[in-house]
Amino acid sequence: MLLIESCQDASTGKMPGAYTLLHPETRLSTPRQYAPSTINLRLAAVPRIAYDAADSGLLSPELAAGIRRVKGVRRLGVRIGNWRTAEQGKRLLEATGADTLRSKRNRAMLSLLIGCGLRRAELLGLTMNSIQVREEHWVIADLVGKGGHIRTAPIPLWVKRAVTATSKRSETNPSAMGSSSKR
Repeated sequence: MLLIESCQDASTGKMPGAYTLLHPETRLSTPRQYAPSTINLRLAAVPRIAYDAADSGLLSPELAAGIRRVKGVRRLGVRIGNWRTAEQGKRLLEATGADTLRSKRNRAMLSLLIGCGLRRAELLGLTMNSIQVREEHWVIADLVGKGGHIRTAPIPLWVKRAVTATSKRSETNPSAMGSSSKR
């Protein structure tokens, strides 16, 4: 109800058309400039609200239909980088082998990168204390990522096994994990 009252024209008491009401360039991008994904995220719930409002008699069915037809903002640009398929990831992990401690370490690092979707800088900042159980699931807690954003990343079981296999071996021989001064 508050949404509908705030959208009514004060002088006439009528609702504006769906295009004027919801078009991203007229409503959500002023006075601040938002990214297209932010605008689209905020617009996602509006068609359902309009449908419910039309069912309740607060909006005309024509206006609700017009609101449902409003498209989000086009996202420009292309994701850059090399994106691997699941099959390519499996082949990469199979190529590491697991016979030496260094290859187990490499396998664990690749597993964290692929399985948890970590960035390289996030991987380098990890400690074993970061890996925790929360609500019966293994996670990397309080991961500080790009732009200083803090997030929690779930750890699949196969990744946890690779990390555990490496950490058990490294307890007996810590210099083999790369902390040696011989590089």
